[in-house]
This record gives sequence, structure tokens and C-alpha cells, in this order.
Amino acid sequence: YELRIPHPRTGRFLEFRAPVPRDMVKAWGALGGEWPEGIILEDPV
Repeated sequence: YELRIPHPRTGRFLEFRAPVPRDMVKAWGALGGEWPEGIILEDPV
């Protein structure tokens, strides 16, 4: 996941990143989906 929002006072972007959860990685793989480059995934167990 990635979230970019502008700071209300400075206008500078704040960035937050987290890996895609395992259950979503598994579900997307089962549907034949492909992840774009640069996406951080949790290892499907």
C-alpha cells in the first residue's frame, strides 16, 4: 500500500508505505493478477 497526502500547512507530501497483506497477495495470485514493479508484497505462506 502507498499513501501520499499533502501536509495541510506546508503543502509538502507525506508518504506512507506498507506491504500488501498475505491474504490479498494470495487472492490476487489465484485470480491470475500481476503486480506492478515496485510493489512490496508479504510472502504468501
